[in-house]
Amino acid sequence: MFKRFLLSAALLPVVCTGAVPLGNFSTAAPWVVNDSEKRNQSLTPHSLPGTGEKGLKLAWDGYAFPYAELHLRKPLPLPADFRQGSVSLRLRLPARAPVRSVSLRLVDATGEIFQYQLRTLPPAEAKTLTVDYPVNLAESKNSSWGGNNDKKFDLPVALKGFSIDFERESGAGEALFLGVEAAAKTPAASAADSIRLEIETGNPVHVLTPEKADQLRLSLRNTGSVRFRGEAEAVFEDFFGRTFSEKLPSIDLAAGEVMTCPIRKQLPASGHWDVRLRLRTGDGEVTKKRSFASFKPAGPTPGRAEGFLWGISSHPQLHPAQVQKLEALAAALVGAKVVREDVYWHRVQPARGQWDFRSFDQTAAIFAEQGIELQAILCYCAPWAARDPGAKRPDKAEPEPEAWKTFCREMAKRYRGKVRFWEVWNEPDVTPFSGISSASYAKMMLNAYNAVKAGNPDARVLTGGFATLANHPMLREPGYQENALKLGKGGYDIHAYHEHGDYPHFVRMVEERFLPMRKRAGVTEPWWANETALTSSGGNEKPQALALCKKLIYAWSRGAIGYNWYDLRNDGDDPNHGEHNYGMLTRDFYPKPVYTVYNTLTTLFGGKEFVRQFDGGEGEWLFLFRDGGEMALAAWSENGGLLPVIVRTDAVSAEAVDLMNNSRPVEIHDGRILLEIGSVPVTLRLKGATRAEFAGNPVRLESADIALPGKTYRFAAKLTNPLDEPAEFALEFRAPAGFRPEKTQRRITVPAGKTVELACELRADETLRPAFGVPVSLTADYRLSGDTVKGSIAMPVRVAQVVPQGATAGRAPDFTLAHRRQVRELFTGDPSRGHLLWKGPRDLSGRVSLGTEGANLLLLVHVTDNIHCQPERGANTWMGDNVQFALELPGRKDAWEFGLTRLADGSPEVWCWNAPEGFAPASAARGIALATSRKGTETVYRAKIPFETLGLTPELLKKGFRFNLLINDNDGGGRQGWISIAPGIGERKDPSQFPFVIFD
Repeated sequence: MFKRFLLSAALLPVVCTGAVPLGNFSTAAPWVVNDSEKRNQSLTPHSLPGTGEKGLKLAWDGYAFPYAELHLRKPLPLPADFRQGSVSLRLRLPARAPVRSVSLRLVDATGEIFQYQLRTLPPAEAKTLTVDYPVNLAESKNSSWGGNNDKKFDLPVALKGFSIDFERESGAGEALFLGVEAAAKTPAASAADSIRLEIETGNPVHVLTPEKADQLRLSLRNTGSVRFRGEAEAVFEDFFGRTFSEKLPSIDLAAGEVMTCPIRKQLPASGHWDVRLRLRTGDGEVTKKRSFASFKPAGPTPGRAEGFLWGISSHPQLHPAQVQKLEALAAALVGAKVVREDVYWHRVQPARGQWDFRSFDQTAAIFAEQGIELQAILCYCAPWAARDPGAKRPDKAEPEPEAWKTFCREMAKRYRGKVRFWEVWNEPDVTPFSGISSASYAKMMLNAYNAVKAGNPDARVLTGGFATLANHPMLREPGYQENALKLGKGGYDIHAYHEHGDYPHFVRMVEERFLPMRKRAGVTEPWWANETALTSSGGNEKPQALALCKKLIYAWSRGAIGYNWYDLRNDGDDPNHGEHNYGMLTRDFYPKPVYTVYNTLTTLFGGKEFVRQFDGGEGEWLFLFRDGGEMALAAWSENGGLLPVIVRTDAVSAEAVDLMNNSRPVEIHDGRILLEIGSVPVTLRLKGATRAEFAGNPVRLESADIALPGKTYRFAAKLTNPLDEPAEFALEFRAPAGFRPEKTQRRITVPAGKTVELACELRADETLRPAFGVPVSLTADYRLSGDTVKGSIAMPVRVAQVVPQGATAGRAPDFTLAHRRQVRELFTGDPSRGHLLWKGPRDLSGRVSLGTEGANLLLLVHVTDNIHCQPERGANTWMGDNVQFALELPGRKDAWEFGLTRLADGSPEVWCWNAPEGFAPASAARGIALATSRKGTETVYRAKIPFETLGLTPELLKKGFRFNLLINDNDGGGRQGWISIAPGIGERKDPSQFPFVIFD
């Protein structure tokens, strides 16, 4: 049952049956725009064209400030009986308004402000929107500040106002506020959603330590207004998907009561645990979710950081002291020794000659209590110190040199003995954080270096953490980082570099751009990966955890002296918002898997030094570390299956440790160890070892073949005998679904130290169909000479897509693009563009069909895209919404790559970026007939491609060729990413990764 209440700016009484009489937006008098003059913002009455409806127009300058705050001078109380429901805002936005989000702000009796943020996609045309904010005053709210800051509503609660975020440097913009109303929901009696689940571990950051293993409890609180009766079962799931459950006592909770349930069963393993509480009543079942971690903490540890620098980036000064203390505890428990934090010049020195160190003093002291030192960022420009008084963004402007030097010197002097590491600005190479050229920044860095050294000769000065070497649209200028390093030589002790994103992206950037750039620039100073991570938005908590391990170990192996994960806690509560989900913990201090992985890494590798990377096979990553008592080998494979490796060592004993720090003993046979590795890293601890060597793979499965329905699939088993005598290999091959025979057994004797290649084959079923992005694996169980060496190995099998000849209509698509694994996002590391991250198939997806018509190849693409934006023409159409497709034909040198585009005026355009040798790109583009249409959120591309244009023949259709396609996405703020059938067409051109297509 809902009761609706109208809320307004004018507070004019209106009689309305069943509603509290309030009013509408008709005058600006009750409202104020915070810092409107400084931010170049205004609020004026305005009438809606056509209807005459009155509202308030908020206008802004995106160059001056990235958000606006619209507050009531006197907060408007919510209705007395409002406890749960929604608050809805009506506003009108112009076409393609650069609005990122609109947030509701409520204020409680103590003055604590609560914010509800919802993303608002810019409409393709001027539109009146209704933004609904679910509100439950009985639940805690993490996004709050001020008052008693207890994250709980103290009645009465009132409407404070709204904030609106917009694109940085987006220029003039406006929004028309029309009305706001509240809809109160009367909760149903015995509603299970009134039960709040908390996990008690004896620890405020929800870590269950060994000495408190018996203190695990589930706390159930009835936050509703009626009694709850029901049954409950708790299901526990660890990082690897293993589960157990425990039935809880029957629940009978009056309103406000709390029930605590001790968990009787002992956890079978350490690490990250997700808990799903299933509440059952006569009305059905409701599931509550929480998490906790179970491990032996690596910290806190005394003394300052030594050796490899284990760091975390965070923003503790944005929170009150009690929250900072929890953050310091959370960081210390997992062994962090350095926390990267901004100084905020305007806060330390609000005016020339005025100093206020209280905030930074407090934060430095809180973290020092936990044995953590701050890595301080000297930023951003105090508005009064901007070199250009008329700068549109004075906080990101170049500072006046003398003021800048004074600020740097005084900070280093005051915190001598407390802060060693001083970073000169944050990400000076990208526009969200800097309006400074590389030449000007180099001078700033030299000035800062001399000033810091004058204040503390023992200090270490870092370059600003450069954001990226990718072709990012928000780079201030090409070659910014290299130019700043060259011009600023002598102005830094440490080179700081970020590069957010997944592990493959990080490796490409470091190998192909970062290390060569350092060499060209003559940089010999060490480097620090001092802010790099991966968001877990969209449910990607496990990939996030894997990224930490792989990126940290790899960076260390490439000379990094430290690694800072960004961020300690999530910045928000939207599970699909990229910037909200970088944390190792949630906003309310519940751990994510990455938190446990950090603890495992500091436990295993803290105090060690990197020795070498072994030269394994393709896709094998093997990194050796050591300290005085042992060696440790971090290992994983990027080949998509299990892979055995042999390690020779003089270790006394050995154990394999997983990412959750669970260990199992590993046998040593004649100084040899067999270790199976996969995509999830494992660490081989070699106790008492003084040497360790990679001795190869006893079994490798390889194939250059493509599996075709009804055809033979050929592969090879390469067998290497690591023993000093002949060994018999016994193998049993287990075929994936759709192949025969299901099992095949082979035996062969291999001489000592030799490799033998065994030719093998399977036959694919006639009905075999691929699912691109879903692994299909062939597995082999193996044994050498009895049971001395045994295990399993898996190899991905690539399956061809069979396409029927003829028309594309009336049948299922050949390819579907709708999965996160097919998405590549360009802004995962850009806080200002987190709202542009993929939000699911309704945001961007596609259906692709191939066919034939006479001597023509047909291509039909249905694209679902909430906003169609194509500001470009010709070669640059990939920067807007369009389709790219590529083909590699047998016998041709190089591949085709085309673009299909619906231009801004609705006309079609074909572009050819690449053609095989002997073909003219422009001529090929002219030979393709393209028609496009758009209705609602769907754009359709229909292309007819003559065989002769591509050099295609009916025989080649049957023989097969490689084909791939991606859909570019631009919602008005630049190219934000793409979704592709398979890898190899987006960032890097690699036709070997394209799907193989044959026409039947």
